[in-house]
Amino acid sequence: MTLESTIICVDNSEFCRNGDFGLNRLISQQDAANLVARTKLKSNPENDVGLLTMSDNYLVTTLTADQQKFQSVMAKVQPEGEVKLSAAVRVAQLSLKHRMHKNHRQRIIVFICSPILEDEKDLIKVAKRLKKEKVNLDIVSFGEDEANQAKLTAFINTLNGKDGSGSHLVRISSGNNLDQALRQSPIIGDDGPVGGAFAMDDAETDPELAMALRISLEEQRARQDTDGGAEQENTNAAAPAENEAMDEDRAMLNAALSMSMSGGAPAAASNDEPNFAAMTEEEQIAYALRMSMSDSAQAEEQATSRAPAESMDTDQNAEELVTDPEFLRSIIETLPEVDPNSDAVKGALGEKKKEGDDDKPN
Repeated sequence: MTLESTIICVDNSEFCRNGDFGLNRLISQQDAANLVARTKLKSNPENDVGLLTMSDNYLVTTLTADQQKFQSVMAKVQPEGEVKLSAAVRVAQLSLKHRMHKNHRQRIIVFICSPILEDEKDLIKVAKRLKKEKVNLDIVSFGEDEANQAKLTAFINTLNGKDGSGSHLVRISSGNNLDQALRQSPIIGDDGPVGGAFAMDDAETDPELAMALRISLEEQRARQDTDGGAEQENTNAAAPAENEAMDEDRAMLNAALSMSMSGGAPAAASNDEPNFAAMTEEEQIAYALRMSMSDSAQAEEQATSRAPAESMDTDQNAEELVTDPEFLRSIIETLPEVDPNSDAVKGALGEKKKEGDDDKPN
């Protein structure tokens, strides 16, 4: 089995909006590119594929053996701008040059459905460079095939040389299905020409089946887009509420910091106060903790300073109670077998004897 690293270049120019292939050229490309990637990865478990969009020469995904990843990024490609074929091929070539598996053969597969802007001489220079570095390249030409035929044929012939056969030009005319054409081409199938040009000019053998499959795929893609849009809408709707809650929390935190600094009343503006608005939430929390610790230390110091005074007040109150006759009498009256009216008690309390007390019998 052949070990191969493949970069698939898709034409995502504004010409992809044309509806002469399925719903449009881009959707047809997406299905065809997924077919190519799936075939390459299944042919050998060590193979890998990458994806490049040619309107911006952007490597959407580097070489990977993950088929689901490739399909996921392929589904997100959108039409924009115009294509410069030589620049796209050069970027793909550089990507293959830095592949992980150096023993893998290098291949680029280009889907082109927009007019080629470069001169034929410029394309031939690119082809010679690819041949020198032993990079094979396959081209799937559709949509603008007649306008590009001469340039692409010269490109492939230069790349293959007189005895070469590793690169292919697959031309697909309108009215044909890209998937079906690729299955019958040397890019996917084994029955086509070994190298050179391969034209798919016949109509589909079963257009009704192809149309049914196409409708099914489009319905599935529409459902996925609808689900993704609903998810995004829910996320966008929740975002303002979350931001508002965060703003309220930050305002409450600022108010709490001001209260802690002013001892319970809103803080007045001062040059010595920190700028809460410029602080992060973590800095504000740390500052609040420092203020809390400072307040605790001050409270402890004040409690310590009050302790001796409170002790002195307590001793003074106790002394006053001991010398208070009324307090002492209330205590003596509760004692059993003690006559609170006796001379001894009165003397102890410093009370004067009432007249006639001595005449009372004992």
